[in-house]
Amino acid sequence: MRRVLVPLLLALAAVPAAGGEAVAQASDVTIAVFRFGNAGAYGESRDTTEARRLRIGRMLASELELQPGIRTIYPRQTAAAMRPDSAGRRGRRIDAATASRVARELGAQYAVTGSYVDHFGRIRVNAQLVDARSNTIVKVFTNDDPALQRREDLQEIVRAQAIRIAQAVNGEP
Repeated sequence: MRRVLVPLLLALAAVPAAGGEAVAQASDVTIAVFRFGNAGAYGESRDTTEARRLRIGRMLASELELQPGIRTIYPRQTAAAMRPDSAGRRGRRIDAATASRVARELGAQYAVTGSYVDHFGRIRVNAQLVDARSNTIVKVFTNDDPALQRREDLQEIVRAQAIRIAQAVNGEP
């Protein structure tokens, strides 16, 4: 009897731990990240600025994924889910309603859209956090720190915005 009871009790003790982990994963927030638009880039070739435009969304999605409790849907997936006639194709601005619709279709609670401006090496990255349920812009993020406005600082700019977006999603100030 003891040989059967001890393994059974050990197995039962492990069940709540696995269940608790499943609950924690279920509480993750999913954010759909869209490709960023080019609101003006001066001082570099069109190919270079287009590559940067596409890279910013991927960088942001990767940085968001490093934040605890955040799951991301990458820009390639959001672009594929958009209708061919939707805004956002070929770098045009994506409105909150379109971002919300696509995010909901992909199972996300939030969407992040944005744009960047590069003026001869000084870069400004603007990101909007959109609530997919209400179609409203929750908060706008920009790199207003004068120390983080050079083209070479792009990775740090995006990392700082990812942290601020994760804080906003988690209800932190």
